[in-house]
Amino acid sequence: MITTGPLWTDQATALVAIAALIMSAASLFFSWKRHALAHDQERRRRPALVPDYLEGYYSTGETTSERTYHIRIAVRNTSDSANAVARIELGISYRLIDGTTVAARIPAAEIQRENDFSVPRLIEAHETVAGWCRFVIDTRF
Repeated sequence: MITTGPLWTDQATALVAIAALIMSAASLFFSWKRHALAHDQERRRRPALVPDYLEGYYSTGETTSERTYHIRIAVRNTSDSANAVARIELGISYRLIDGTTVAARIPAAEIQRENDFSVPRLIEAHETVAGWCRFVIDTRF
């Protein structure tokens, strides 16, 4: 017996194949969304400390040849995990007449007052801490 039309099994197979294609496309879409969400969560866990300059001034010693820079800073932790400030330095760079660039890194002076920024300092997730930093420079040089 020869049939000229498609059998019901051929039609059922085509229908199942189309349903499988739709399901795999939906699965691909949702897995891509889950991957993007996991990537964003991992990005928020990366250390991300943001320093902000609040105010500052300098003073000179009456009997010494020192200049002290007083700088009030705030440090924001924008990540989802705790982080810490381990070191504070004042970076100064300038260019000489001949084009040479000179850079200096001055470490913060020891803490003298209660509102000075102490290091190392733990900063919890999404927390901001502020304080004064002092940098002493000998101007004899």
